[in-house]
Amino acid sequence: MTLTLTGGWEFRTTALGGAVAATFSASAGSCALTATTPVITATTIATTLGGTATTGSDRCRLTLSGIQVRPTIGTPLPNAGTLTFSGAVSGAAGALAMVAGAPVLTFTLQPSTTASGGVPFAQQAKVKSADQFGNERVGDVVTLAINTATVVGTLTCSPATNQATTVDVAGEAIATFAGCALDKAGSYTLRATAPGQAGTIPVTGTITVSIGAAAKLIFYQRPAVGVVNVAFPAQPIVAVADAGGNIVPSGSWTIALAIGTNPGSGTLSCSPGSGTSVSTQITAIGVAATFSGCKINNAGIGYTLTASTGGLTSATTPAFDVENLLVFSTQPAGAIGGAVFTTQPVVAVRANAANAINDSSTVVTLAIRPGTGAVGATLTCTGGLSKTVVAGVATFSGCAIDKISPTGNPYQLVASTSTGLSPVNSTTFAVTVGPATKLAFTTQPTNVSVAQSFPVSPVVTIQDVGGNTVTTGAAATAFVTLAILSNPGGGTLTCTGGLSKAAIAGVATFAGCSIDRAGVGYTLTATSTGLTSATSTAFNVTAPPAVISLVRSAGMVAYGQSVGFTIQFATNGAGRTFTIEHTYVGSAWTPIATLSTNAYGTGSFAFSPTRTGYYRVNFAGTTDLSAAFSNVVLVGTRQTVNLFPTHSGVLTIVRGRTITFRSTVRPLRADLLPSQVTFRFYRKVGDSWVLRYERHVSTDAAGVARTAFRFGVGGYWYVRAFAPRTPYNSISRYTQREVFRVL
Repeated sequence: MTLTLTGGWEFRTTALGGAVAATFSASAGSCALTATTPVITATTIATTLGGTATTGSDRCRLTLSGIQVRPTIGTPLPNAGTLTFSGAVSGAAGALAMVAGAPVLTFTLQPSTTASGGVPFAQQAKVKSADQFGNERVGDVVTLAINTATVVGTLTCSPATNQATTVDVAGEAIATFAGCALDKAGSYTLRATAPGQAGTIPVTGTITVSIGAAAKLIFYQRPAVGVVNVAFPAQPIVAVADAGGNIVPSGSWTIALAIGTNPGSGTLSCSPGSGTSVSTQITAIGVAATFSGCKINNAGIGYTLTASTGGLTSATTPAFDVENLLVFSTQPAGAIGGAVFTTQPVVAVRANAANAINDSSTVVTLAIRPGTGAVGATLTCTGGLSKTVVAGVATFSGCAIDKISPTGNPYQLVASTSTGLSPVNSTTFAVTVGPATKLAFTTQPTNVSVAQSFPVSPVVTIQDVGGNTVTTGAAATAFVTLAILSNPGGGTLTCTGGLSKAAIAGVATFAGCSIDRAGVGYTLTATSTGLTSATSTAFNVTAPPAVISLVRSAGMVAYGQSVGFTIQFATNGAGRTFTIEHTYVGSAWTPIATLSTNAYGTGSFAFSPTRTGYYRVNFAGTTDLSAAFSNVVLVGTRQTVNLFPTHSGVLTIVRGRTITFRSTVRPLRADLLPSQVTFRFYRKVGDSWVLRYERHVSTDAAGVARTAFRFGVGGYWYVRAFAPRTPYNSISRYTQREVFRVL
């Protein structure tokens, strides 16, 4: 069996990618034929069928796959051809129609590599469109566009769509572009695209665009809106530019400014010394003329300005408005305290009687007109009190005033701008009390002592959403309940008459409220059915300071003796635990005992001091009584000294006898310096005792001082000793007198 191709077609002898161009299978129903490997030529595919065909309704089928065809050289697309069978079965196999594949674009001619801004390239681009097999694609629409750029520029061609259609040129489908130019100075590449494009998008080489010769004027800055007889917020700046709009760097021109479109029959004037004709200067942007103080004296919608000079194309601004008034085009109405007005204000900027529809820059600000409504009232609007007009209209939303208006003094709003328009007042309107919605502490609880009534009793008010007191209706007499919200001390709140009060004309006043435990940062909450609860400001509950007195039984005791201390808490002192502390010269306060008061706030303590010291009571504080110290008392300690040997009465000795006297000093402590003992020897002269000798002797490690004395003079003598004052203890008392009769 042979398959024959005619009509300017040929079979591909290999498939794309190198695969076999045709494969076969022959099996269907009970048929058992076989097919040999096909032999493929440019116009035929032949195979030999073998075996016995089975008769029946299901005939044998021969399946061919992977066949590829292409037009013969010189045959244009689209093309039509036929397939026929010959051999065991003959006849027409069908018709073929071939069209080109997806477009693959290439630049056959690059645009110029250099150009001036806005000037068409000296060499325009040409782009070829063919499918992947090289078949030309006539009629493709190719678009040229900027691919990369160092500036934000614009490509323009003729036609303005920047498109060209491929036509047959010597067997190639070519799109030829015309009038293409780039406006801004910089470096660019261009790309070519077509619908259904395949393959890589082709890109030109770099095109460098430079500033060209002066060709036209442009408004570098232009007025967008104006107010009658007020200088434009943005004053005109006119620059000299090349055809692409690039401002030229040098040159000198005189530029005249005038009204173009004049809807209000206005007159343009500019500052003296500037006027409407200004010479250009070389500025930071290039050659430009800067005008100042320019304004128009009549209102109108759609003014334009023109700038002209000899030899260059003139420039015209977009239309702008010159305004002369503000109006409330919609008046505010339907206000209750804190709630959004049912009718929201709308303010229009107008040129005479018409809306200034070209104005989308003026900012309108709303406020309460001074002297109207309640003192301290606040106006709020969604998104703030300032709105930029859209087509000359500022539409406000969500506006509300919190305080109700006093009788005879309704509110007015005032609308103003910063552009020179005169402010305008709205009509008057009242703000009335709204329905009850919330509670508020109008008198806050303040710092207080434990279990003491607040200095100022809390007051809770029933209010509308704006904070106005609701004085009438069922809500004005609702029950309000107080409770602790933040409870840092674990306290309990009590009030005279209970924690719930019925409001009177919307006000619930509590009395005798107190908290029984100290804490920092208490808050109260007020609740009432159906109303938003209120939380008070934070306050502290402090325990009253403990007042403690410390009394000693004696101000001076001898070493080894006890001193008694009596402790008294002035108030609220029953069962208080406290610490007795003492300190000596050069030492820190040290606890010596922890005790508790009795039911009367009294405590006692006995102590045997070893040195002179100061004493106080330290109370650490409790939840209902603040920490405190008592007064400080001083207890002096005298050293104890004795004298040996001892005897009773008068001891008679002979002249020249030596006796060693010793004295023991207490306290004896390893942490104390050795004590010193003063021995004094007196002799009776006439009727008087006269000090004859005095010796100062330090004690040894056992606390004993010794001295030997020779009685070399006859008569009556006596000896006694004492210990002088030290940094730790007071002077001791004199020992007993030991009397001697020397013969």
